[in-house]
Amino acid sequence: MPQKPSQEMPPNGRLIAAGMAGAAAFGLLVNHVLIDSQHVARLMILCLGPIAFFLGLGGMIDPRILWSVGKYGKGLPASCKITGGVLGTAGVVVTILLLVFVYRLAPPEPAPRARPSRLRFLDRGPNVKSEVPPEVEASEPQRRVTPQDVTLLTYDRPSKRWVPMDEEALKGVRREDTDEAITLEYVSGEHPLLKVLWPDVLQSGDRFTVQLKGANSVEVVDVNGADANARTGLPASDTFIAAEIQRGPERVTFRFDGQSSSTYYASGKLRGDQARASLCAGTLQAAFTVKRGAQAEFRSPQIVKP
Repeated sequence: MPQKPSQEMPPNGRLIAAGMAGAAAFGLLVNHVLIDSQHVARLMILCLGPIAFFLGLGGMIDPRILWSVGKYGKGLPASCKITGGVLGTAGVVVTILLLVFVYRLAPPEPAPRARPSRLRFLDRGPNVKSEVPPEVEASEPQRRVTPQDVTLLTYDRPSKRWVPMDEEALKGVRREDTDEAITLEYVSGEHPLLKVLWPDVLQSGDRFTVQLKGANSVEVVDVNGADANARTGLPASDTFIAAEIQRGPERVTFRFDGQSSSTYYASGKLRGDQARASLCAGTLQAAFTVKRGAQAEFRSPQIVKP
């Protein structure tokens, strides 16, 4: 005679099994959406979800299949126990396949360390245009700009141009490099502003992002034009502000910590829409300014290609 179960099986067995299978399917679906959109996964759902789904399906056919793998299965027929074990094993196999071939969970690759380099200064005459760096290949969706690769400029009023600071003027700039940020302080000099200019040209659609603290303004500059720039003031803050500059085909937009900021355009004697049209046709590079005697810090600059 078959051995009686040590405990009576719960009532509504098929309904419980259907609920378990449905909950497992819903959990796996939500987990898949989170992985695809937010790169967040729950490992427990990936491990237990397929097992619960298969056992739930088996329990919908015969509730004894589901209970055979638990405390109620001691007195159940061997066929139920074998079927339950096969379904549980199938769930484990599906879990392994999901982890290995579908989601490919692995530790994140370490970010490459940028090689330090010295400040680069442009040495050009009044009629020589600055060199334009080569364009980034379209296969690179993002290009990081190392903080060291910047040019320090000062405004030459007679020629109405921003020019690289000479060795004498550079004595008035204090610089301190750390692993997290670069600190600059313009303590002396003939002109009231120091401009920190990245050499990389912003093409239409490019976004330049940097974290700043203590800077006077953020701007894009046409170094080949006469005092041509689009700029906005930087909000006062004791902490780093995430600044973003995006160059479009017809305008330049600024955002601080995700909030839009008004843009002022100037190109020689032009202002407003005329300056904007003239400026957007030029060679634009991202920059920020520091007042004389002030201290500014910047970190994590990068250019994001469209």
